[in-house]
Amino acid sequence: MRKLFFTISILALVSLVSCAKENQKSIDGQWEVLFINNQRILNNPPNFVINLRTLKIAGFAGCNQFFGSIEMDEKDLQLNGIGSTRALCPDMTIEESFLNVLRDVTSFTFEANVLVLNTENKDISMKLKPLDTP
Repeated sequence: MRKLFFTISILALVSLVSCAKENQKSIDGQWEVLFINNQRILNNPPNFVINLRTLKIAGFAGCNQFFGSIEMDEKDLQLNGIGSTRALCPDMTIEESFLNVLRDVTSFTFEANVLVLNTENKDISMKLKPLDTP
């Protein structure tokens, strides 16, 4: 009977720990843009990596590569020094919107597994889904 109680206790503890880890959200990792200012991005969406260890952000802006640095405090987020390469593409609309939003981001939240980047007045500026890393 003690072995059964011990086994059940261990399984309950493992279950609680795994649930706690599922609820912990981090912006660290690879992200792909789903929406910019409530507009769904279907073709060639921007994507990037946020590295909290180095406090850097870099990725694909829709046509060009971009880069920048991060300042973060709990849910506050500021992206600084956003720059990019300068190739000219037939349609720069998405890239221009994407880079403008990044420059205005002040905070983030999570809706389920979706990262939401907000501006100062709490408008939802961008929604992103996590990309699996190999």
